[in-house]
Amino acid sequence: MIILRPGQQEAAAYRSGYLAVPAVPGAGKTTVLAYLGAQLIAEGRTGKGKLLIVTYMNSSAANFKARLARELETRGLPGGRGYEVKTLHSLALTILKESPERLLISGEMTILEQAEQFQLLREVTHRWISGNRNVWEAALETGKQENKEKYLEKWQAKTLDFFKNMISYFKCLGLTAEEMQGYLPALADESPLRWAIEAYNQYRDRLFHLGVQDFDDLIYNARTLLKTDTAVLKRLQKRWSYIFEDEAQDSNLLQEQILLLLAGGSPEDKKGITFTGNLVRVGDSNQSVMGTFTAADPALFRSFCRSREIKNQPLLYSSRSSQNIIDLANHLVSWVATEHPVQACRQALEKQYIKPVPAADPCPNPQPERYTIGSIKSKTNREEISKIAGHASRYIRENKEKTVAILAPDKYILLEAAEQLTLLNAPFRQIAGGQSERRHTARALGAVIEYLAEPHKGSKLVKALSSTLLPELAGEDFPYIKEFLAACRLEELLYPEGAGKQELPEEAATSLLWPSCLAALKRVKTWLTASRIPPESLLLFLAADLGLENEELAIAQRIALQIKELLRSNPAWRLADLAAELQSLESIFDHFTDMVYDRHGYTPEPGVISLATYHKAKGLEWDTVFLTSLTSDSFPSQPDDYFRDHPGYLNKHMANPGALAKAELKALIEPGKIIDPQEEAKKETISERLRLLYVGITRARENLLFSYPEMLYLPGFPKPFKKKPALALQELKRYMRQKKDEFYSEKQ
Repeated sequence: MIILRPGQQEAAAYRSGYLAVPAVPGAGKTTVLAYLGAQLIAEGRTGKGKLLIVTYMNSSAANFKARLARELETRGLPGGRGYEVKTLHSLALTILKESPERLLISGEMTILEQAEQFQLLREVTHRWISGNRNVWEAALETGKQENKEKYLEKWQAKTLDFFKNMISYFKCLGLTAEEMQGYLPALADESPLRWAIEAYNQYRDRLFHLGVQDFDDLIYNARTLLKTDTAVLKRLQKRWSYIFEDEAQDSNLLQEQILLLLAGGSPEDKKGITFTGNLVRVGDSNQSVMGTFTAADPALFRSFCRSREIKNQPLLYSSRSSQNIIDLANHLVSWVATEHPVQACRQALEKQYIKPVPAADPCPNPQPERYTIGSIKSKTNREEISKIAGHASRYIRENKEKTVAILAPDKYILLEAAEQLTLLNAPFRQIAGGQSERRHTARALGAVIEYLAEPHKGSKLVKALSSTLLPELAGEDFPYIKEFLAACRLEELLYPEGAGKQELPEEAATSLLWPSCLAALKRVKTWLTASRIPPESLLLFLAADLGLENEELAIAQRIALQIKELLRSNPAWRLADLAAELQSLESIFDHFTDMVYDRHGYTPEPGVISLATYHKAKGLEWDTVFLTSLTSDSFPSQPDDYFRDHPGYLNKHMANPGALAKAELKALIEPGKIIDPQEEAKKETISERLRLLYVGITRARENLLFSYPEMLYLPGFPKPFKKKPALALQELKRYMRQKKDEFYSEKQ
């Protein structure tokens, strides 16, 4: 039986009604929810119904099931009875199955697969661009005309991603294509919101024509069914007598409405809302960092917590981090709330402060003997990543029992870190969201297929080898080998019998890598021989030859099935056609990898360096954390700061079409307020980046190191750009100096 801390004890005393549980990082919210759920079931309070737990991810659902089962078994009860754990989509599907005929859905419930949805969205995007070419191309920065075709290709991919995210956003707000069309007369031709609405209408028409729905339709239709079919609603309310929601800060409007309806409340009018039934919502608004990618709105959970009719029981005690790291995180919250230069961003972080656990707690906070928080400055971003990789690899060699993470704002920085760690022969593993090991599997197989489609191209061979058998070629240490392979006559190299032997440069021949290269070329010959078999079988052959196992093999099998479907629809395709299509489906393979790994989640391994984006680090913790790229463009604080996630090939008015479209929509929905969409979009980005920094800080248990470069080199630009540290980091550095002096003064 677990020992509950202050705050947890009060939350575990809940027995009925509505309860809001705002929790700080490491407060043990999953533990207390599992304990409370088991108590309610053991006491028979669920009656003939069950406890429903709604989580954000499949891995979270698996974790909850395991925790709850253990708690029930300690009480002498079966571990699998009395509760159901569901993600939002599985909950929506369960609701719709109560009355499929009500919404004219077949018993099979034809749901658009992710790959099919991507294809459909790509068609919609191409059709929309064709009809709006001039206004679409006008979004390009005028100085980018020299490489216009390259930038148009990037802009097209970004437009597709923009349409996908905005259509999902509309649906999760409960806004139909017909409703959105009513806003068109108020929008200019160059309005990104207008573009998204027009794409939404085209996409809706295609879904209707095909007779299918996507995953967001499941949520919308589930909410509609609950609102319009009283019999279904009452049946489900009897089925689930208690409802728990985890990660409530990532809820969207439809999810909140569904849970309120199931609990017995009224989600329509906040003034006249009725709070009947039993609902517990747990979350941390300060860790709401998914708004960029989803319709998540932290204001919903904040409003729920502040309602006078709802009991609020915060979980503030956390044993995760040392006192110094807790103090630093709390100072960030305080500084943002009182001193941030943008008044509108002072509500980015909720004023809830982490407390260390009581001295008698069985899991005490770490107590390092030194002040183990610091920062380093580098001349360039390349030097920064090299330094961080060196620090991390040395630390892990000396402390093999410890866990370490390098966090970065984007996947490109993680790719550089992975290359540096490979050269240092340091053990590392990458988490979803970056150019990671999990995504590397799909992309490596794609690189091999791409080479086999055009085996005469040396550049394709280099890419295939560096992605699979010779990762050393991905770096800059073996230029002579790469140049030789890219320029040589490959048929003579692979099949030298009877052919003129090519002269090998001395630098390549004497390289320590060349023997490995010769062995790899023998494997390539077997790939070429196997390229005559059906493509889906070829991919599985490659997976076996490369020794893929477990999750990696599962990813390969998913891709093989997708290839089989593509060839069924396009029987005349050759391997080159398939390779070209696979390149355009890269984001679908990312989805496959997300799906495979999400089943298991991720647990940091001692002695192995974890690489992750700040976003994907949420929910995890390490003994030592390196926070990289703390510059004013990655973590902006002022509206006139340069925003790193704004592509340089777009003009500044269109740099972030998603944020701008959401701000435009907010201005239309709230006509009484004066909203500048450009300023609103920047405010939202600044606020989310502040929360992202908070997430990064609170991942660390004992050691925390911030880093930033003074100069930034970008691909395609010969000269670096000057950078300055993020304003928040400047404040944290001042605070760290003060606390470090105090720490050592007390030690003397």
